[in-house]
Amino acid sequence: MVPGQKSVYSAELKIGQLGLYAQDEWAVNDNFKLTYGLRLDRPIYNTQPIANPKISELTFPDASGNPTKYTTGVWPKSRFLASPRVGFRWDVEGNKDLIVRGGTGIFTGKIPFVWLTNMPTNSGMYQFGANVTNPTALQNYKFNPNPDAYASTFPNTAGTSVPSNIVMTDPDFKFPQIFRTNYTKDLNAVKMRNANEKPTNGILTGNDARGRFVAAADRRIYPNITSAVILENTNKGGGFAFTTSLSKSFANGFYGSFAYTYTTYNEVTSNPGSQASSAWNSNPNVGTQNALELYNSAYVIPHRIIGTLSYRKEYIKHLATTFSLFYEGASQGLYTYTVNGDLNNDGNSVDLMYIPKDATDIIFLPSTASATSGAFTAQQQADAFFQFVENVPHLKKNKGKYAQRNGAALPWYDRVDVKILQDLFTNIGKRRNTIQISLDILNFTNMINKDWGVIKATTVRNPLVYAGNNAAGAPQYRMAQINSQLVTQPFQTVQSTASTWGMQFGVRYIF
Repeated sequence: MVPGQKSVYSAELKIGQLGLYAQDEWAVNDNFKLTYGLRLDRPIYNTQPIANPKISELTFPDASGNPTKYTTGVWPKSRFLASPRVGFRWDVEGNKDLIVRGGTGIFTGKIPFVWLTNMPTNSGMYQFGANVTNPTALQNYKFNPNPDAYASTFPNTAGTSVPSNIVMTDPDFKFPQIFRTNYTKDLNAVKMRNANEKPTNGILTGNDARGRFVAAADRRIYPNITSAVILENTNKGGGFAFTTSLSKSFANGFYGSFAYTYTTYNEVTSNPGSQASSAWNSNPNVGTQNALELYNSAYVIPHRIIGTLSYRKEYIKHLATTFSLFYEGASQGLYTYTVNGDLNNDGNSVDLMYIPKDATDIIFLPSTASATSGAFTAQQQADAFFQFVENVPHLKKNKGKYAQRNGAALPWYDRVDVKILQDLFTNIGKRRNTIQISLDILNFTNMINKDWGVIKATTVRNPLVYAGNNAAGAPQYRMAQINSQLVTQPFQTVQSTASTWGMQFGVRYIF
């Protein structure tokens, strides 16, 4: 092999991140080319944050349960992250009729500095926030126009107390990286763990025998700390995307294309929050939010189809008409069914719902009438719930199991757009000049039928309202209501311009 002609070397400096990249191309012959490269990324910190000595004195379990002391005064190590990659292009016949491309490599993702900033923000060294929940103490905090009236009851010197929510990073924390070929594998995915949360000390009874905390006081190692979130890594997670496409231009003016994409990816967490604490406490699980449970990614569209059909006809030497159809069919996203309430008593209300097999597998309590709800018997609620289950494919096929995070898919959405172009052209000098009039009918399917081309959204994603446990420790529920009626339909039409057709005209001059 001999070196090719294309070599690329670059460097970039973003806020807090340095990137270096080198790429070269080698040619076996005119038909086969190999491209390889190396990228190096490194986080840059101008100064270290100020450590809170009171936090540094605390001992928390690490991910393996070993007693560990963490600090809020050190950023993760500033190390180079190497991302080597290689790719090839093979013109099989040498005439560009059949070209095979491929590649593999390691890729570094965007560095989540927003989560790192939570560490100094919540350390109590720059600012301090406290939760006053004791009823007796609350009586002493009555409104006072003097802003300094209660200043003496809170810390006046930084580093003399521990805030209720703190964030720290694992000493070996690395920034996100994946290995990608035809399959993508997480190498250093980011996850959050509340190191102040104890293991559960009880279980529910019945088929839903998940772990739970017997009392709220059993949750925390340090009672005065609500959460001590540690940024850590996990290599669990991965998936792939497959796309096939076909396109063809015909001599008589027709053109058509079709593409189908299938995507699958699982992960421990989608980190559904802008702060470390919200990314931790908003992640649905069967167990607590510290559990490493693999489910579908929140950002996956499993199936997507797009297609185009176009016809252009020129006539009488100065006119041309183009008629095009554009089709898209896809699920509008994945979502999760959880319980309305804190089923495992961990302080978070994102517990994945157990799907009972039949009415004997769940306990409903009668509901009483109020200003916001109607009165229904336990049997009426059970009937409504199982009607709801039958209308959701994910729930219907998983009876007797737990609902999966992002396991349910929004209804399939079909949409056709129409475009008509009318050209009037003539040559001025040696250049063609064209006046083009366009008509676009957006969501033509909805124009034909008001029930077509509409986007559906969920009516409720937590149909079971937790109503405490019975004497045997089994959970009890009431069925969700909307406008004092039991919910039986899982989807409703989105009332917006996204579910209606539209039309637009345009004129342009092309020369």
